[in-house]
Amino acid sequence: MMEIKGNTSDSDSANEILRTFPPELLARIFSYCPSGTITCPANFTQTSSHWRAVAYSSPSLWTTLTVKLSCKVETDADASRFELAITDQISRSSDLSIALSFFPPSFRNSSTYPSQLQTDLYEKLCRNIVTKFSGKWRFLKIPLFWEAHDFFGSTKELAALEELEINTVPCDIPGCHELFPATPCLRKQTFYLSRRPSMACLERFIPTSIIDLNLVSAPGVLGFASYFIHDFLKLDKFQHLTRLELDRVGWTEPCVLPSESFPRLVVFSLEGSINAMGDLLGSLDLPLLRELSLATSMFQRNGEQGPKVGPALLGLQKMSRFPLVSLSLTWIHQLDDFVQFLSSAATLEELHIRAEGDTDTSRLMKSICYDGHRPEQQILPHLKVFSATSLQDSEGVNCSHFVDFIRSRWWPPTSEPQSSGVDKLQSLDILGCYLNNTTKSELEICRSQGLRC
Repeated sequence: MMEIKGNTSDSDSANEILRTFPPELLARIFSYCPSGTITCPANFTQTSSHWRAVAYSSPSLWTTLTVKLSCKVETDADASRFELAITDQISRSSDLSIALSFFPPSFRNSSTYPSQLQTDLYEKLCRNIVTKFSGKWRFLKIPLFWEAHDFFGSTKELAALEELEINTVPCDIPGCHELFPATPCLRKQTFYLSRRPSMACLERFIPTSIIDLNLVSAPGVLGFASYFIHDFLKLDKFQHLTRLELDRVGWTEPCVLPSESFPRLVVFSLEGSINAMGDLLGSLDLPLLRELSLATSMFQRNGEQGPKVGPALLGLQKMSRFPLVSLSLTWIHQLDDFVQFLSSAATLEELHIRAEGDTDTSRLMKSICYDGHRPEQQILPHLKVFSATSLQDSEGVNCSHFVDFIRSRWWPPTSEPQSSGVDKLQSLDILGCYLNNTTKSELEICRSQGLRC
């Protein structure tokens, strides 16, 4: 790292003004200088002496640090110099906390991959950094080649840690019960799990104070097995959880899961096979749920039988009676069940639909049109935001599924509503859909009259 020397008193007045700049603006000023090092943010010091002085005296510029292995780190001495450069950047943050991310060891655009010696040096270096400055980290992202159960070693507390991204692997040491460091401020966690995730390992990392939890299944597998989700639901950790994302639940045979209530869950995102999603949705009680995102990752094959997403949604709504505001769906199966669910979700304000298979666009759009002459039989009276992806419009010149929907829920500012008892549509996104000329013309007119689309 370049050291600054010399007299900068002639710019003290300017520096006082610049210190009032928000960190986002200062970062933009310096970011035009691409980093020639293996640490980020960009090398703020490779500028004129005046701007170096500003950078050095602005701790808020040094609160985000990303580290990746340099191909030049080949010996203990190289690793020591690398660690010294990182330490220098950390010190410039003054008493502010830092978001620290480690990249796994790999050399981009090169056929030469790091040797085992280089990987070992990098691992030791990063462990040293994390433990030496354990009280500094606001955010930690730990690379995939470490075993989570022994990474933190003797560290007793991560006092400032608010968010953690970490890879967990099965613990091969029988009876290993090392304690995770105390994390009084930790609120968000993301776990990238192995092909055979260890619940014993995971259980030690999740505090009862967690409010935002993401579980990401390993690539190349169908998703989490039923036994893993079964054990996950039995964890007594979710009293304060407000957001949960499960990336791929993957079993295809019917399975009975334990009933579980998430009393404060507001946002729930779930992707998986039809059977797995049906089983899981049927086991939950979510009384405060406001945002729900469901994505079917695979179709049922070979005549597999089991619970379906539509009936499970209806059961969940009947059980929880949640005040749902936003619903996102990828792949719509059993349109009748879907429409029946929407009919019972009177509080819904946002609907996002992505079709990845054969979806009857005509029936879908007709079902969510609003008929003001029969408001007691209509659905989604408060819908304000709608998006559709990969739907097929009608071929007829004078017929359009989308136009009928738009006209039933939106009107120009100077016009009277065509339907009574319905909120006005505020935002419309139609992405990757085949649209006929009638729809295209209608969208242009609506856009010119103020509809966000």
